[in-house]
Amino acid sequence: MKKTLSLILVLALCLGCVFAMASCGEEERDIYDLAADINPTKTVTFVDYKAANGDELEGEYVLECDGADSIFTYTYDRYRTTEEAIADNSSEPIKTISGVVYCKDGKYSEDGVAWGSSPVATEISFNLAADKLTDAQISEDGKTLTATLTSENAKAVLGTDLSADGTLSIKVTSNGTYITGVEVSCTTALGATVLVRTSYSYNKLTLEFPES
Repeated sequence: MKKTLSLILVLALCLGCVFAMASCGEEERDIYDLAADINPTKTVTFVDYKAANGDELEGEYVLECDGADSIFTYTYDRYRTTEEAIADNSSEPIKTISGVVYCKDGKYSEDGVAWGSSPVATEISFNLAADKLTDAQISEDGKTLTATLTSENAKAVLGTDLSADGTLSIKVTSNGTYITGVEVSCTTALGATVLVRTSYSYNKLTLEFPES
């Protein structure tokens, strides 16, 4: 279960990664082109994880970008360790973790005071490819794609298979110009249900960083 929750974080980071900007000219572009080329300034990812025993864990991950600078804010639930239960003097099985990661001028910080190299992997990305999808269907207006992913192909497209028991479902939506959302859902090998919903926006942002 701890592994699955870690994989959810990988997926949230993957879906929050900035896509490479490409010049599109005036030619018609399909939803695969949009997923490959668009550069959002803000992504918001919500995670709903329901364990087989009925426990519900949620998460919210927000990535805001201004050029190469960014602010990543997160809040998520996970199971409390025995050590934490003693230290926190709490019998509650679930603990909420929150924090922020600042990126400015190529340096990273969790408090805006101490800056160093990247604390997370930067090689993850969202790679939507037609040949990796199963039963892919695109709506008549071309703005919505639904499909399933095998475990192997999920790793290629999403960076993780979420320890799925069987296939994963994916839904990608656009407004014809931009990708506006991605949803991924599955049932894990431990019987938990997972739903990850990410939305994208593109307005120019001006980030405010803590004063050093």
